[in-house]
Amino acid sequence: MLEAFDDFKTDDSGGIEFDWDGDDEETIAPIPYPMKEAKKRLAIVDCETDPFAPDFLVKPFAIGFETDDRYIDFWGDDCVKQFFDYLDTLEERFIIYAHNGGKFDFYFFLAYLAQNTTPRIINGRLVQVFFGKQEFRDSYAIVDIPLAKFQKDDFDYAKMRREVRERHKEEIRKYLRSDCGNLFQLVREFHSRFGDKLTAASAALQVLNSFHGFEKITCDTIDEKFREYYYGGRVQCFENGILRPSTGNRFLVVDRNSMYPSAMCEALHPISATYELNNEINDNTDFATVIAKSAGALPQRAENGSLDFPHTTGRFFATGHEIRAGIETGTLEILSVESAWEFDRKSSFADFVNYYYPLRQQAKADKDKLADIMYKLVLNSSYGKFALNPRKFKSWKLTIGEVPEPIASEDYPDGWTLHSQTGDIFIWERPSPRRGGFYNIATAASITGAARANLLRNLALSVRPIYCDTDSIICEDFRGTLSETELGGWKIEADGDFAAIAGKKLYAIYSGDKVLKKASKGCKLEGEEIIRICEGATIFYRNDVPTFSFARRNINSVETDFGPFATFVSRNIRMTGGKRI
Repeated sequence: MLEAFDDFKTDDSGGIEFDWDGDDEETIAPIPYPMKEAKKRLAIVDCETDPFAPDFLVKPFAIGFETDDRYIDFWGDDCVKQFFDYLDTLEERFIIYAHNGGKFDFYFFLAYLAQNTTPRIINGRLVQVFFGKQEFRDSYAIVDIPLAKFQKDDFDYAKMRREVRERHKEEIRKYLRSDCGNLFQLVREFHSRFGDKLTAASAALQVLNSFHGFEKITCDTIDEKFREYYYGGRVQCFENGILRPSTGNRFLVVDRNSMYPSAMCEALHPISATYELNNEINDNTDFATVIAKSAGALPQRAENGSLDFPHTTGRFFATGHEIRAGIETGTLEILSVESAWEFDRKSSFADFVNYYYPLRQQAKADKDKLADIMYKLVLNSSYGKFALNPRKFKSWKLTIGEVPEPIASEDYPDGWTLHSQTGDIFIWERPSPRRGGFYNIATAASITGAARANLLRNLALSVRPIYCDTDSIICEDFRGTLSETELGGWKIEADGDFAAIAGKKLYAIYSGDKVLKKASKGCKLEGEEIIRICEGATIFYRNDVPTFSFARRNINSVETDFGPFATFVSRNIRMTGGKRI
């Protein structure tokens, strides 16, 4: 099917040869990819539930289970019991994946929780948990896309209503089997290429490391120093409301191809753990703390933790990429330099990116969705792993009616504390920082800074930019270089005759009565609703799909008989003073 991932270097010395003579920027040897095959067989589980409806807590009525040599399904209100009774008859041990299982399917299984199990929970998602004798994982951790982006049959979910589903039983069973089979293809492909990895990010970083070496920053104080320079993407509304272009113009939506892979490729980034302090900024400066007059060039953290790009004179923690871009575009004046840092060794990640980006483009041309998804994973999942922060790590324990030892107390604050409880199912947590568990925060900060610097330069090439989001700009005209396929090239995604900009991640671009592009993060709004918000209306949004999570910030959370925190998200959205609230 595909041969591409045979090409990274592995411990058995297979794969590509590196053209490196010691005179390039890179001075740290790559590390062979540690290919590790799963010791257990792979399987898929999927639940079909009652259709979602207001305040109705759904329950499964059908479960599909697929392995490499069998498919079986279970039907009825007791399908969960049937499923686990079947698993008890098996001698084999499986890794059983469910897509979005860590925020949905697994919560139907909590009664079968293995006692004193130690789950892995990442950002409120159950990524790994043990039920009975089997290991369950959320496949979103390795393939973080909706299944429909790969392959998914169309289906009328109204046929799953309790009063009619028996009449459509065979059609539902066929749909369930299709979903299991499609997910099995994705999971099997991931394992065949990457081996047994819990997350795509951990696999992708090690693939990158097989092309390019880097040193880890293992010192807590050094990590803390350079974490001040680490920010995410730039999302900004330059104008709000119902906006129309100048006479004869249209609003363009321009996007950059593979923003972060191109940032990894086109600039040099720190790859060492050593550096030197200077008192002035030069072409080799990686990070600097400055007093500067910035016209939207440099980022600052707002009190609520969000990222702002103010027009102000103040103190900034900035990457060298952004400082140079600000000076080039005339949006930055440095008044004084408090500190300027230059790392001893730097490199681009061009070998890695220039190898996999053409393969992804070829996969797109061949309409090979499976290959496209895998190449996208490896290209886009690596850079963020450099910023891993082990200070936030926790250990988790799920018990049924039992209290683990040691319990936290004034004398022992690192013991177990109760996080949440549903019936006699207890979720416990304790701090679990990993000493020296850092990668290289300077690398991550430099890559994200290079992406923002590129966006700043292209904002300067835009006529009347009204909005930007990480790798895209909405403007009246764009004078940058356009390319549909070139790495880092900008392309026109849409052009419309008016825009409704209600706030960050909340906008719609229209051509006549047709919505060309819209965004409404955290809710699903129609273009007309976004227009109403721009006009000052309050929109009540209700998501009737329940979300299950161990995060405490759920809105309108309710207890259920099959899991903690079944949540129906409701929120009011309106504009006040040009801001979304």
